[in-house]
Amino acid sequence: MLTYISEYDSALGKIYLASNEKALIGLWFENQKYFESTIQNECIEKDTPVLMRTKEWLDVYFDHKEPDFIPEISFEGTPFQKKVWNELLKIPYGKTITYMDIAKKTRDFFCKSCRSSCWT
Repeated sequence: MLTYISEYDSALGKIYLASNEKALIGLWFENQKYFESTIQNECIEKDTPVLMRTKEWLDVYFDHKEPDFIPEISFEGTPFQKKVWNELLKIPYGKTITYMDIAKKTRDFFCKSCRSSCWT
């Protein structure tokens, strides 16, 4: 399966986007530590409908408005990573939460998946 890549110039710097034919599979800031670490396939630079929709979302977001849509996203990672990413999607526009908030929401899942004891 091919991976399509594109660039987006944001107020925070250059953002690199990657998608398959159906969904966004990666988004990285330039020089990010894990930049493109999950891309395993041949890449083609092309603005696909998914990438164009993602850029539309970013345009709205960086214009300080609440986007009324979310581009299709394919989370690829461990079950725990997917759980954390799904929790991040629940953060309302304009709100912030701490790492501790996310940890509290995912700790039961983490404990069950690791079969270990956890903090309380």
